[in-house]
Amino acid sequence: LAHIGAGNLAVVCAADHEAELSEALTAAGVAHGVASRRALGMQVSVCSVRSVKGLEVDAAAVVEPQRIAAEATAGMRLLYVALSRATRRLTVITGEPLPGKLEEAAAAIQA
Repeated sequence: LAHIGAGNLAVVCAADHEAELSEALTAAGVAHGVASRRALGMQVSVCSVRSVKGLEVDAAAVVEPQRIAAEATAGMRLLYVALSRATRRLTVITGEPLPGKLEEAAAAIQA
């Protein structure tokens, strides 16, 4: 949160991951909203890709992008939506290999 100052952060995830992430943020003492247009008024919001579609945020943390990509037949399009919401800072959090060309892009950025 220090990196975004007074801006907002969307924690973007697959729809079936929202409750788990919300519980983790609550346990960590992070005030946040969950997956509604109204919740985006809070500094930190946990959002499914569909709930953040069409919106811009200062920062986005895309959690487990491979779950988003596998979520539906349009999974890669949903992943694009998730990765393109941030205007200032994008963080990708994953414990597994990134899907498809995303791994190559991440390696190129870090090089």
